[in-house]
Amino acid sequence: MKNRNSLMLQQSFIKDELLKVEDLLNKTVVSEVNEIPLIYSYMLEAGGKRLRPALVILSHRIFSDNNDSKVTKLSMAVEVIHMASLIHDDVIDDNSLRRGKLTPNYKWGNKIAVFVGDFMLLNVLNLLAEEVTSHILLPLFNSIAQMCEGELLQIRKGSCINLKEKDYMKIIEYKTGSLMSACCEVGSKLAMTGYENVKLLAEYGKDIGMAFQIVDDLMDLTSTSRQIGKTAGNDLREGKITLPLIRTYKEASNKDRDSLLNLIHAYVNNQNLLEDILFLVNKYGGIDYSRQKALNYVNMAISRLKGLKDSEAKRNLIDLGEYVISRVN
Repeated sequence: MKNRNSLMLQQSFIKDELLKVEDLLNKTVVSEVNEIPLIYSYMLEAGGKRLRPALVILSHRIFSDNNDSKVTKLSMAVEVIHMASLIHDDVIDDNSLRRGKLTPNYKWGNKIAVFVGDFMLLNVLNLLAEEVTSHILLPLFNSIAQMCEGELLQIRKGSCINLKEKDYMKIIEYKTGSLMSACCEVGSKLAMTGYENVKLLAEYGKDIGMAFQIVDDLMDLTSTSRQIGKTAGNDLREGKITLPLIRTYKEASNKDRDSLLNLIHAYVNNQNLLEDILFLVNKYGGIDYSRQKALNYVNMAISRLKGLKDSEAKRNLIDLGEYVISRVN
């Protein structure tokens, strides 16, 4: 496995394209209503990995060397869609911190944050509709619908301690895997490659998204607020049951199941209980199990690329997968 710089290495390969995306991001959301550009700029300044734009660009470059302005526009669009989803997520989850800064809902209030997120989403889709055919855009539309379904599934099921692993996987597939899959699908479609190649890249993106979310959930449980840029243990505070806890509850003795359940309920008012929760999670292998699941998804994603000709784009898609798992190694 590569080190944590592998994402930066792959970004350096597409540096010029990402700079164009960044330039377009700075010009995209315009409004005379002050809060809209203010909050949008605030979100941009917080930075981010630009993982989704990189997926669009690399999925295009693996099949085509042609410079296509639509690739830049779609790369910009997926980042705005992602940013809008973060704003909405923070409202739903009552998050106060993201990437080391106050969330828009805590800085400007829930009502303003929701409408700015809505505006960002509709504004960018409107811009795309002027230049990109519905055939290309359909995966993005479908992914947005699935993200909404995933959020609803999480609200309905995600706080149950006996949440089934398959239900958790469905939630993260919809919430995270669907957009990353769409990124790869639209990028490869713009390269005018065949159906099988498009399907292959879409599956690669979904696998990467699944691994990414499992790792994110692991980091929420095991990292400090400084390391992840948001409040550590946030999922627990919100009552979200993630894979390490699902595995622990399944494997634990009846006595330890009761202890885990009591600790999770008490954690909302006493964050000092995190160490006790982690003790049980480690005792029953919840961390290692989740890490292995993430690694399995990364390996599956990389294996999908084996039949494609060797290229720098392919190597960087492999590096990107290795970066995802390196975050918890």
